[in-house]
Amino acid sequence: MLVDFVGRYENLDDDFHAVCDMIGISAPLPHLNRSTHAEYRCYYSDQLARKIASRYSEDIDLFRYEF
Repeated sequence: MLVDFVGRYENLDDDFHAVCDMIGISAPLPHLNRSTHAEYRCYYSDQLARKIASRYSEDIDLFRYEF
C-alpha cells in the first residue's frame, strides 16, 4: 500500500479527525446533503453480490469487508 492511512467511510468522522491530528490542524467536517436510505445489502441480489465479491475480492480481503 502506498499510503500511510486509509480512512473508512463508515468511520468518516473519527478518521477525518485522526488525519487532522496527524497533520496538525483542526477542521470541522459538516454533514451536508444528508440522505436516508436502507442498509446497502438490501440493494444487492445474491447474484450481484457474488459478482461484486469476485471483482473486488482483493479490496474486500484487504479492508475486511463482507456482504
